Amino acid sequence: RTAVDVMATGSYGMMPALNLHSLLPPKISGPEDEAEVGRHLDFTLRSHLLNNKIPSVCSSVLIKDGKITLTVDGEFEVTLSLQLDKPGHPWKVEKIRVLVRAEGYDEP
Repeated sequence: RTAVDVMATGSYGMMPALNLHSLLPPKISGPEDEAEVGRHLDFTLRSHLLNNKIPSVCSSVLIKDGKITLTVDGEFEVTLSLQLDKPGHPWKVEKIRVLVRAEGYDEP
């Protein structure tokens, strides 16, 4: 087929059919679906952690709502999620909270 054929017919029969519905995430229709998605994300995070070592300095590890929060007492807290749309599902830093405080400083 030539470009003229494609322009005349409005289609190109040699291209494979694409099912767009398979590319879209499922619709969340209520609290039950939200809870199920949250459980699935938490499970995915736990599975991902099996292949990654958590540093021993982390005093707390919390997995909730598709995010993992790692805490190093007196230093920082970091919240991570997975980039499920990228190959290998790399980590994404969602939030960093610095816990270090100057000595002798009085809060207002």
